[in-house]
Amino acid sequence: MNRLGRVAGVAAIAMVASGMAVSSATAAPPTTQTSFHAGLQCSGTTTTGEQVFVTAGASSEFGDFAYVSVGPDDAPVLSAYGTGNWNDGSPSYTLDVYNAEGEPAGSGAFTATTTATAQVETDGRNDNGNQHVKSHTVASTLAVRPTLDLPRYTVQALDCTGSSTLVTYRSNSPAATVRSERHLFDSARCEGNALVGLFGPAEGEYFLSVEVEHDGRQYNLFGPVEPADEFVATLPLRDSETAEVIADVPVSVTARPSGETTTGILRTSIARVVQKATPYAVTAKADLPWGSVDATCEHLEILTREHISASQGPKPSGPAPSNDTLATAATLTPGATVRDSTRGAAEVAEADLPCADGPVGRTLWYAVQGTGGTIHLDTARSDFDTVLAVYTATADGLEPVACGDDDGPGFPLPRTSLQGRVDLPTTAGTTYYVQVGGLYGDYGRLVLTSATE
Repeated sequence: MNRLGRVAGVAAIAMVASGMAVSSATAAPPTTQTSFHAGLQCSGTTTTGEQVFVTAGASSEFGDFAYVSVGPDDAPVLSAYGTGNWNDGSPSYTLDVYNAEGEPAGSGAFTATTTATAQVETDGRNDNGNQHVKSHTVASTLAVRPTLDLPRYTVQALDCTGSSTLVTYRSNSPAATVRSERHLFDSARCEGNALVGLFGPAEGEYFLSVEVEHDGRQYNLFGPVEPADEFVATLPLRDSETAEVIADVPVSVTARPSGETTTGILRTSIARVVQKATPYAVTAKADLPWGSVDATCEHLEILTREHISASQGPKPSGPAPSNDTLATAATLTPGATVRDSTRGAAEVAEADLPCADGPVGRTLWYAVQGTGGTIHLDTARSDFDTVLAVYTATADGLEPVACGDDDGPGFPLPRTSLQGRVDLPTTAGTTYYVQVGGLYGDYGRLVLTSATE
């Protein structure tokens, strides 16, 4: 894997408050949401000696479920699946039962009463710019009194353990979203006898990587660090193939700006994004069991500040566009350009746009036939922050095949536009459905261009 690929796989963006001015628009009231999960694990025997296992649970996101098996794990003589209701701690599930051949074998039921025997309460807070989410978690250990009814078997001595977690989230809804991010990543140009990477943040941490070759084998020094202009980090030296630790090695690092900072500003009707990119020279020195490391590699620091003046999305009025839904998707001819207004489109996207940095609304739909080559879809010259996704239709619904948010050279290089684009390899005769909308409900004049190779 190349080093940029490794960074893309490891690095994630951490948000911190930026201190930028906030729009004077009125904020929405705070919102409260809850998330509940519970699980029961039971084991026992039947009166004829077969093993019995029960897994049951409840989830505010995924619903309530139960699974029962009778007999050996790898060859149960009876299996049962069901759904039901947690009923405030008195779960009840109706079961569909199947024999060893997978054929229906009747119905059953699993019920229980639960009592909390111990509880632990914790509070948390997550800040994303000027957006704050406070959480209160109640984790409970449950005593369980179960009852299991199955055809052909009588269950005895069924013992269960259980737990539940209730989390209450309370978040503010500022009239404007303000956030900033600092991101370091390594590039491929190095001088010396090693490859040096200083990158992050990933889950709030920065990482140092030093890759070196000796006698035809690859070795690496890797671990979390606290970056500064100068610092020393002691990292394990590992054989890259076997992961064996050879030694713990102190690594001396310097990180200095090596060029001028460039600033770019991107604007739409509701967003202003300022990006500052500064080249850095990162030098790592270390003494290894067979010799020394002394290498300098190019890096880039990117500081991004975003100010989105309508985090809940504007509320434009007007008639809904004719291609406001998938069912009424407009035909897009490869090589053509269409111009539409997304004003009046539905506030919520009909399908998920997986690459978006936030919620997307005011979407329009287009259908384009595959040519057997690549179709380039671009929303450049639109006057709002666009996101577009492409799907194919399957028996199970829409399958995303491409998605584009902000245009640019690609992660982690700076964005050059807030308008999304995708390069879509196509199969001749296949219909592709394109959904285009605005980040945070942004809307305006849409220009969608399709070009073919």
